[in-house]
Amino acid sequence: MEDKYYIRDKVRSILMEDPSLFPAFKTSFVDAKTISHVIYKYPNLIAHVKNPGFELCKMAVELEPATIKSIPSKYQKPLKMIACKKNPELIGYFLEESWSHDEILELIDYRPSSVRYFKNIGKRYIKYAISLDPNLELYYPCLLYTSDAA
Repeated sequence: MEDKYYIRDKVRSILMEDPSLFPAFKTSFVDAKTISHVIYKYPNLIAHVKNPGFELCKMAVELEPATIKSIPSKYQKPLKMIACKKNPELIGYFLEESWSHDEILELIDYRPSSVRYFKNIGKRYIKYAISLDPNLELYYPCLLYTSDAA
């Protein structure tokens, strides 16, 4: 029994010094506080955590938005707005149908250029984004001269 605690203490001290070594250790020897430290330093290592909790996934996504791809799918939907606000290129990672009208508007309000990352977005969203940031007109010049109100 003493060996188990000794190993945990050794693993903890090693990971506090160099969190990037996390994948080399069995997770049974790593406590929650150490895992939190590892993810804080290297958010991409969330992919090596078995059954991470919501708060740990949220921390990873806030620190490195692309980690949304490595977290369990049950947490992706609640965290997608955080990830996509920080990195709009991630919008394309999610299916077009998964975006509600309110979510699209929230992203456009936050960063109008986000509209460029939706594949099949309606003209009304594009026009709305242009109204917020006229520089987007450069990407969609033909929309301004059409009478089609899609």
